[in-house]
Amino acid sequence: QDAVKKALSLSELQLKINPNNIRLLLDIASFYGMLKDQKKTTSLLKRIEMLHPEDVYDLFYVGDIYEEWLNDRKNALKWMKAAIEKGYSVKNIERLPGLKNLVADSRFKQLSKTATN
Repeated sequence: QDAVKKALSLSELQLKINPNNIRLLLDIASFYGMLKDQKKTTSLLKRIEMLHPEDVYDLFYVGDIYEEWLNDRKNALKWMKAAIEKGYSVKNIERLPGLKNLVADSRFKQLSKTATN
């Protein structure tokens, strides 16, 4: 946890230089998730959403944080769908141990079927 706090501190310093860096905001949201601060994690994800991320990895990362750190399946699926529609690999999602419950969800299975057809 000390390493996460150190990384968070350094990332927040970087954010002062570039406050709208989506990738940095995602990292910080993930760090807060690791520290179990759901309020800050959620707040950062809402801020990211207002920046309208387009990058396929950013879309995936938002969904991953919703699933892994907030247990918010509805939003996780929404962001994973956006990532998959832009070309993110369903197979990559299926390989990640932290997303095994999401992958087992019937809604994800339906989403993955439409992506591969």
